[in-house]
Amino acid sequence: MASGNVLLLGAGKCIEGKYKKVRVIGSGQIEGDITCEKLTSAGAAQVTGNIYFERCKVSGAFEVKGNLEGKCLRIMGAGEVGGKIRVETCRAYGAIEVKDNINAEYFIVRGAIECIGSINCEKIMVELLGKCVVEEIGASEIAIGQKVKIKEKSIKHKMINKMRIHIGKEEGDLRAQAVEGDKIYLDHAKVDTVSGGEIEIGPYCEIERLEYTKSVKIHESSKVKEQIQIITRRNR
Repeated sequence: MASGNVLLLGAGKCIEGKYKKVRVIGSGQIEGDITCEKLTSAGAAQVTGNIYFERCKVSGAFEVKGNLEGKCLRIMGAGEVGGKIRVETCRAYGAIEVKDNINAEYFIVRGAIECIGSINCEKIMVELLGKCVVEEIGASEIAIGQKVKIKEKSIKHKMINKMRIHIGKEEGDLRAQAVEGDKIYLDHAKVDTVSGGEIEIGPYCEIERLEYTKSVKIHESSKVKEQIQIITRRNR
C-alpha cells in the first residue's frame, strides 16, 4: 500500500494509483482505479474506475463508473455505482443506484434503492422512504418496509429524519421478482415470489406466490395469491 495521501479541493483531479488516504471536498474527479485505506468525500465526487478500500465514507453526490469493493461503506446522499458493490458492511442514508449486484454481510439502508441485479447479504434492513426496485433479494434475515425503523445515534442532522422530502413525495415501496431468506418481514411490497422459513407479510403487500417452511403471518390488508407450505424432514 502506498503511503501518500491525496486531498482534492474544489474541482481537483487525481490519477489512478495506490494511496493511504484520499479526501475529496467539492467536485473532485478521480481518473482510473484507486486502492486506498480510507476514502472520504463531501460534495460531488466522480470516479471513472473502481475503488478498493478499507473504509469509504461519502456524503452529497457520489458517482462511480466501476465497482466499490472493500470493508466498510457509508453513503449519505445520492450514490450511483456503475458496477457492483462488494463489502462487509454497507450503511446508506439517501438514494442509491447500482447497475450490478450488491454483496455484503450487513446491508442497512434508510431511503431508496434501485439495483439492476440482485442483493445478497447475511442481514438486510431497509426503511423505505422512497422506491426500492431490485430483481432478487437473498439473505438470512430480511426486514424491508416503511415500518422498519433504523436509528443512527451518531446522525443528528434533521435532514435524515425528513429524508422523504429529499427523495420524493411518493411513499416508499418495494418491487422485486424474488425475496428469499430464513426470516423475512415485508410491508408495502409487491413481489412475485417470497420464500423462506419464518415469514411475516405486513400491511399493503401484493405477493403472487408465498412459500414457507416454518411459519407465516399475513396482514389483513395484504394480498397473497398463492400460499404453499414446504414440508421438510425438520418440520414434519
